[in-house]
Amino acid sequence: IKMMQDIIMKNSKVDEKGENPVSIGVISPFRGQVELIKKDILKTFPGEIIQRHQIEVGTAHTFQGDEKDIILMSWTISDNSHAQSLTFLQKPNLFNVAITRARKKMINFVSKDPNTLQEGLLRDYFEYILYSNKTFELRNQNKFKNEFEEDVFLELKKAEPAAKAGVECGGVSMDILLKNLVVECDGVEDKVRCRYSNMKKQAILERCGFKVIRVTKREWDLSKNACLDRILSEYSKLK
Repeated sequence: IKMMQDIIMKNSKVDEKGENPVSIGVISPFRGQVELIKKDILKTFPGEIIQRHQIEVGTAHTFQGDEKDIILMSWTISDNSHAQSLTFLQKPNLFNVAITRARKKMINFVSKDPNTLQEGLLRDYFEYILYSNKTFELRNQNKFKNEFEEDVFLELKKAEPAAKAGVECGGVSMDILLKNLVVECDGVEDKVRCRYSNMKKQAILERCGFKVIRVTKREWDLSKNACLDRILSEYSKLK
């Protein structure tokens, strides 16, 4: 409700074309949450404001075939959410309708760390948002999971000072990051095991918009320079 008040305050004027201020929609997957939000809106806003901003609250079914300028999405997810609730949220048709109703902006509300969500549409969606908004975490930056990774990083750092290691995105730690290029170092066991396989980790990073290149310990030992040339060649394409 506070977010809606802020939106209305900032967008309460009729525009230059004489058209109404932004329209606002609130979507929640569950009927109980929809009814609670409706009651709060009626208590908070006069009918004139509700009509002027075409405020509507409903489930994804309510908004099928309709759009609003701004959508507030209340996912009703918290640490104590029932597993069946999360399963319901991942139905492709409903999910697609819910996240495509906003013409200008969609604001998501969730009371749970997206990194702890089970794999599926919802987690993929939040990973995309986090990366798109450049809010991915920089914890453990330049910390290494094995000596091979550190060796590759130190050599790359000589050629490209912007190189980083241990940057986290989508719940996984990238071995080495050069702009939008991720260098994954294979062939040496990590001190801290990743919960995902190498291929699953790569798929997550690619969904977040990164290009991934892999270097093995065997390749590195055979020709360090050839590996560096290959990495830097890929990096130059992304500049």
